[in-house]
Amino acid sequence: MVSYADDITPLSSHCILQTAGNQLQPYLNSLFDWTKANQLTINPDKCAATVFSTDSSEYSYKTSLKINGPIIPAETHIKILGVTFDPKLVFNKHIDLTVEKAKKSL
Repeated sequence: MVSYADDITPLSSHCILQTAGNQLQPYLNSLFDWTKANQLTINPDKCAATVFSTDSSEYSYKTSLKINGPIIPAETHIKILGVTFDPKLVFNKHIDLTVEKAKKSL
């Protein structure tokens, strides 16, 4: 798990995607129960699931991860603490966005 302030990024790793999801779901359930017990809410608009892999056929994998019912949407490019990640972890999208932002300020 990676966390900073109120951002939490739970992680699971396994060569079989379904197994990785099965390992992660109990944690998501516990996380939801904890937030409920502490009168906190999870913003579903800020939740996303992604797959990091060298196998491009896995990029379209749709997880069945849920937080209190709704399935967490899958995204290919997610932003964590200002860094945009891509499925292959080559950071092309992050570099493109950084260059675009720099050009605007010049």
